[in-house]
Amino acid sequence: MRIEAAEGWIRHAARNEVKFLVLVLHPPIILDNKGKKKEKFMMTLDDLPSSPKMETMRLALGGATVRLPTAATFASLADLSLEYLEFADGGGDLLNRLLSPACCPRLRKLRMKSVRFAGVRDLLLEAEALVELTWERLCWNPDAVRLRTPSLRVLRVVDCDLDRLTLSAPRLEELLFFGGQPQLYDIDIVGELSCVRSLKLQLMSHAPHGEGDHDDDDEDMDNVDYDINRVSTRLLNFCTAATCLDIDLYIAKKQDITEDRIPRLPQVTSLTVHATLSELHSFGVGIAHILPQCSNLKYLHIRCTVRKASLKTNLLCDHPDHWRPPHEIYLPHLKEAEFTGLVGTECELRFIQSMLTSTTQLQKATISFDREYNLTMNRINAFERIQMLEGRPFFF
Repeated sequence: MRIEAAEGWIRHAARNEVKFLVLVLHPPIILDNKGKKKEKFMMTLDDLPSSPKMETMRLALGGATVRLPTAATFASLADLSLEYLEFADGGGDLLNRLLSPACCPRLRKLRMKSVRFAGVRDLLLEAEALVELTWERLCWNPDAVRLRTPSLRVLRVVDCDLDRLTLSAPRLEELLFFGGQPQLYDIDIVGELSCVRSLKLQLMSHAPHGEGDHDDDDEDMDNVDYDINRVSTRLLNFCTAATCLDIDLYIAKKQDITEDRIPRLPQVTSLTVHATLSELHSFGVGIAHILPQCSNLKYLHIRCTVRKASLKTNLLCDHPDHWRPPHEIYLPHLKEAEFTGLVGTECELRFIQSMLTSTTQLQKATISFDREYNLTMNRINAFERIQMLEGRPFFF
């Protein structure tokens, strides 16, 4: 479909009081020898007429550059999705106007996916009625993004690289960061986040430098390490009422920088940890400092992923003591535990044993191994030794 035809359909829908508009555009994109777009497609919607009846609008515009409406209003619009487009210069101010109560007083759900901003340094988004907001792969780089959403309940941030986020959302219940966020930028919380019940974020056990970039005793490492987890630990301190916690834990080296940074989380009853390891060492690094803070935990799921590209087949863990937990783990209320993606090292066995022997209410434990590893002897030994925990229902 030509850009002019797409503009015509959008205008037609606005004039004729269409309630639902879904437009998915795939214009031809010509790339140069470096993979960059040679041609830009402009869609001009600045003179779009008002639409008092439209309730749902999804515009996926295939990378076109868009001039947003300058005067149109959408009194009934409740669900808006803007995808695969780039805002022309001045798009930040026009986006603020589009989302404002004066333009869309009933907007409750907003999704922005693969959106680019041109020349935006400070973006302020205010939407009084907004309840659910999803940012996915936003290609903007303003110095700061300020979000003022007094009714917001759900905020999802997926694969977004933001420098600074100021968040004012006192009724927020779900705060979910996917794809390597939020530790890469700074965050300011205006007010409280006392209503958050579900929280997903990332922690790192050590600075993500390449091998050989720094020595472990580098005098600057402390500052670097602190910056890595600063946003995540800040959110944990603001969201102490959360009951469901989901953590992407990246274990880059043997050291652990999460100690003394995890606050007490007495309300958490469900904990999921996806531990990504760069070498065959225990996923207990980092997790051992999280578990003691969740004193009322009932459900635990640990998913383990070893970066296979950096490992040889049958490579055994070489920890001299096969790792022991730095603190006693006591989970008196744990009823169900699940461990997936295990390799079969002694480290893993020690962690599981130290944790499961500390429980008194455990009803079910499920353990599964990564099929791509062939640590047969370790698996047999682990199976036999875990069976020594009598009276516990284990599933392999």
